[in-house]
Amino acid sequence: MTARDAAGDGSPDSLLFEPLPVAGHILQNRVVLTAHRFDVNAYSPAQDGGQYLGYLSRLVSGRVGLAMTQAIPVPPVGPRGEFPLRYLRDRLCRAADIIHATGAVALVQTIHKGITGSAGGDATVPWDGGPMWGFSAVRSDTGPEVGHAMTAVEIERLLEGWALTAELVLECGFDGLELHGGHGYLLHQSISPRTNQRTDDWGEPLAFWRALTGRLRAVLGLRAILSARFPTRELRPPEAGGLSDEHLRELAASLIDTGNIDLVNPSEGSSFLHYPRSVGSYRRPHGDFMDGVAALRERLAGAVPVLGVGRIVTTAEAEDHLRRGRCDLVGMTRAHIADPDVLPKVRTGRGDEVRHCVGANHCIDRISANTYAMCFHNPDVGREYRLRGPGPAPRKRVLVIGAGPAGLAAAVEARRCGHAVDIVERAERTGGRLAAITGVSPAVELVEAVDHLSREARRLGVRLRLGTTADAGLLADGGFDAIVLATGSRPAPPPFPTDDTVSCVASEDAVDAAAAFGVARVVVVDLLGNDEGAVVAEQLIGAGHEVLVATPQPVVGAYLGVTHAADHLTRLLAGGAAVRERTSVQSVRDGVATVTDAVTGRSDRVPCDLVVVVADRVAEDGLAEPARRRHSVEVSVVGDASAPRAAMTAFVEGTDAGRALGDARGFRAPSTTEEFIDA
Repeated sequence: MTARDAAGDGSPDSLLFEPLPVAGHILQNRVVLTAHRFDVNAYSPAQDGGQYLGYLSRLVSGRVGLAMTQAIPVPPVGPRGEFPLRYLRDRLCRAADIIHATGAVALVQTIHKGITGSAGGDATVPWDGGPMWGFSAVRSDTGPEVGHAMTAVEIERLLEGWALTAELVLECGFDGLELHGGHGYLLHQSISPRTNQRTDDWGEPLAFWRALTGRLRAVLGLRAILSARFPTRELRPPEAGGLSDEHLRELAASLIDTGNIDLVNPSEGSSFLHYPRSVGSYRRPHGDFMDGVAALRERLAGAVPVLGVGRIVTTAEAEDHLRRGRCDLVGMTRAHIADPDVLPKVRTGRGDEVRHCVGANHCIDRISANTYAMCFHNPDVGREYRLRGPGPAPRKRVLVIGAGPAGLAAAVEARRCGHAVDIVERAERTGGRLAAITGVSPAVELVEAVDHLSREARRLGVRLRLGTTADAGLLADGGFDAIVLATGSRPAPPPFPTDDTVSCVASEDAVDAAAAFGVARVVVVDLLGNDEGAVVAEQLIGAGHEVLVATPQPVVGAYLGVTHAADHLTRLLAGGAAVRERTSVQSVRDGVATVTDAVTGRSDRVPCDLVVVVADRVAEDGLAEPARRRHSVEVSVVGDASAPRAAMTAFVEGTDAGRALGDARGFRAPSTTEEFIDA
């Protein structure tokens, strides 16, 4: 196999861009946008769905082979045959049209969560105070509630609700639907001995699957696609009711033998608690599920196509899995969230311009916090429906001060609008504080976010002036029409007294400072509880230092997203770190940090070589006033220079600052969801 083949670049012998028949439909390529939640309110009757449709429109604009919508929670029919989802008809018809306009095959994923979480958490169907429905009266492992064991009549009502949902899907023009049978939801619960303890006919593991797929096939006919998301690994030990990988493959094979399933979409995990693995961050390897996928495909022996999933980030990775016969088509959902243009860029020889997913997982973590998805470094995600492109503007000379996330984003966007752009950066490299992450931690993958922008800046002809300190003289004499201040932030003084016998440094200086000691004894004082503290602690552990993490929060990593938080403490302890929660540092004197437990009031003296303070920072905005005194110049202050926050906000603000300068070529992006869909 040549390097060109492996790149999945659309060449004649590329498998990735070959058509694939699925149940009478021809996929234009083998790339799939799998179903994923964009927003818990995407189907809410209280909203019009415009935000989700704008997001979906942009996501599919690169022309994938198959696209699935966010899952619809399926309700049972009411006692008198009521079906509450008909209000979704217009919204689903528009979604089908959006997907079909790109040449893709369109599916709707359907789901019932069963005994998961707590009752009343679905914005799609009004809640009447009833309990969660499941096969047995067991407690959710992600909440305190015990579910209700469905009666035979209630099971029939649910089957009928699913059939009516399928009818609605076909009425709206979709090519079929998918059943979400993973992650511990109802269909997964039906095969699990932990959640299905029935002794009637519905206690047989595949009884509900067979009844449901038979009912749906009668509705869908032979031409519509019925896809099944099915687990290949439960991540649950046998003593806790877990099924072996081999058992799951046999169940999948038995399900396929019914003849009702056209496509299998594998998954891993049997609970929301498994999301750090099910939707892995940069801490998980690329192609994380592919061993299980390949084993399932071998067991099914070509009976139906099998989808490859699990952090497949690049088209080269996708092509490799196809070439090795591990799957028949490839899910690249987060790759498209990061860059919806990944396929057209690759097919036109511009693969080096792709903005790759870096596994920050802001998308899934925001969704899990019941808000809409955004992306760590694609600033437009979730905002597509309301973005207005820059209007016509004369060509300007733009000065950007600072080459961190905000400054690079501003410079690149301004240059794309046709302006002449200079960046002045006092450091010898671009990237700001993100660039301080080193290869001793898997978080180094995040650095690609700023490296991508640095490459784009150079490719577009932005003039980079590194190792140069900006001052008021530069502002006065530069001859610029617009100035973007992305000067970042500086550490605040330590929030405790110190006699300077131990250096107290900020996160960006921690690794270099610790290296001076060989093996250093480091106290990480984490006052924020976010990604910054987690990453710096893991870097120090990875470099072999002795680490104590002290935080005043009730738990370490209190403000991490769910896919980072769920196993953060486990990672720290496995790396040999000590952890002190509800603990504050009182002072650092004579080479000792005095730490006090807020609950017991007990104080301990901890000898240390270095203290790393993860705390509030101070905006570096000293150039703002001199810049604003130049009345003929547009001035923007973005990123930490405006207010110290997370990197994602810097990418957003920087991009918007560049876009606000207007387009020197007279370009205007679509301003509404409808215009975007029609563009």
